[in-house]
Amino acid sequence: YQALFNDLSAWTFSHNDWVDGVPAFAQEPNSFSQDPLFVSPVLAGPPKGYQVQPLSPVIDAGTVVNPAVADDFSGISRSDDAAPDIGAFEFLADGVMVQLKAFLQGPFDADGDSMTTELIDADLLPHESPFAGDPVSLTAFPNDSTDCVDWVLVELRDENTRAVLTNQSGFVLKNGSIITADGWQAFVFDGVADGSYVLSVKSRNHLDIMSRLAVALNHAAMTSYDFSTTSDQGFGTNSQIQLDAHVWGLIAGDSNQDGYLTTQDYVLWYNDQQNSVSGYVDTDLDGDGIVDILDFQLWQSNAREGY
Repeated sequence: YQALFNDLSAWTFSHNDWVDGVPAFAQEPNSFSQDPLFVSPVLAGPPKGYQVQPLSPVIDAGTVVNPAVADDFSGISRSDDAAPDIGAFEFLADGVMVQLKAFLQGPFDADGDSMTTELIDADLLPHESPFAGDPVSLTAFPNDSTDCVDWVLVELRDENTRAVLTNQSGFVLKNGSIITADGWQAFVFDGVADGSYVLSVKSRNHLDIMSRLAVALNHAAMTSYDFSTTSDQGFGTNSQIQLDAHVWGLIAGDSNQDGYLTTQDYVLWYNDQQNSVSGYVDTDLDGDGIVDILDFQLWQSNAREGY
């Protein structure tokens, strides 16, 4: 048995995620090398850190062996799964899942079709969410922290009444992707039944955006919704502003978050500008940490259009 154990040619290695690259002895179609997207892996840390996120490539990438492994590390049954997950844990969503993308006009940089990250670069982005609906407080930013532009609030709304059913704080990254406060690349709304829901993204100083139609969501498969592709992705007339040839985004200027661009927003800007206010403040529309004429110009241009 010792000789057989040491002879790699006697073994077949398949259906595995080799994070550092697939070795020569395991080159077969069902193995790959990708980030498994563990939740929070820590060497010698708690096992639950090695659970996977909704978009992990190891989900449904395994195969049934004989004798079968009946349960995963936490006791979830694998016996009825024709394509189990690779790793110690099966991914099992308790609610609907969605992946979102949106751009903010203020910090948008047309040269690279991305947004600036001046707030986090200058250590001005707070560890606490500014949204009372989900007041998350972090000890550290998620793994993509260098790409975080600002906090946003993702809302799930009723298909008919558009009333908010649940929400989660998260971050919009410079490429428009929206991640959870934990750094997940998709949102899981626990306890929410499969069905159609209106999606909404709220910013602290831009007009909110809602999906034009209800979107079908479920717990078994990922749904993606990209607000930035066309103006029709948003609900209502002129719900977004064109930022580049094929990019649309949330409209800057609603510093008091009342859903309108009015002189009340201007008064807030004027007072902060007169007092040389800087830092993480709602009147800083372009996200550079300074309240100045550039922020006024954004508000003025959009207010004249009657957004």
